[in-house]
Amino acid sequence: MKDVKVERKEFFNIVSDILENEHFQELKNEKHHGTSRYNHSVRVAIKTYMVARSRGWSYVEITRAALLHDFYTNKDIKNVDPKKALVVHPKAAAKNAKKYFNVSKRVQDMIRTHMYPVTSEMPKTKEALLISLIDKEVGTVEMLKYKLIRRPDVPKENVEFRGNQKQQLYSILKNDLQME
Repeated sequence: MKDVKVERKEFFNIVSDILENEHFQELKNEKHHGTSRYNHSVRVAIKTYMVARSRGWSYVEITRAALLHDFYTNKDIKNVDPKKALVVHPKAAAKNAKKYFNVSKRVQDMIRTHMYPVTSEMPKTKEALLISLIDKEVGTVEMLKYKLIRRPDVPKENVEFRGNQKQQLYSILKNDLQME
């Protein structure tokens, strides 16, 4: 993956409407793997974009689905036992993606199946499986880096997409992907 160059402007063009949406912005205040759900979702989307693009897949839809895979707030699942949140949140995220972005059934399926095998619904496409695998990889790295190790040199703040997009995307990934 180190030789895959992220086309930052293209990535931003694919997802900018989501990143700028006021409801999606609420994810900046939701804790997730020792970071924010917003930053986690951006990391999953960037890595998914990079892999799908490098494989020659149709990457616009999968990139958007990856960004929306955890598009829920704790309020959306407030009456759910915390242990069941792993099973319930994909449906809440798919519902919010449909509500705020009118995504296709295919994108909803990618979002809804990203927690397999924790949930019983298997991914139906290679794209859905990719999101599921990358989510687990990113989540594991985040847990190690931000929560378990608690390194003082790792910034905890959210990344804002204003001004120089290239630098902002790089700031999210610099510790994760060793990009140049």
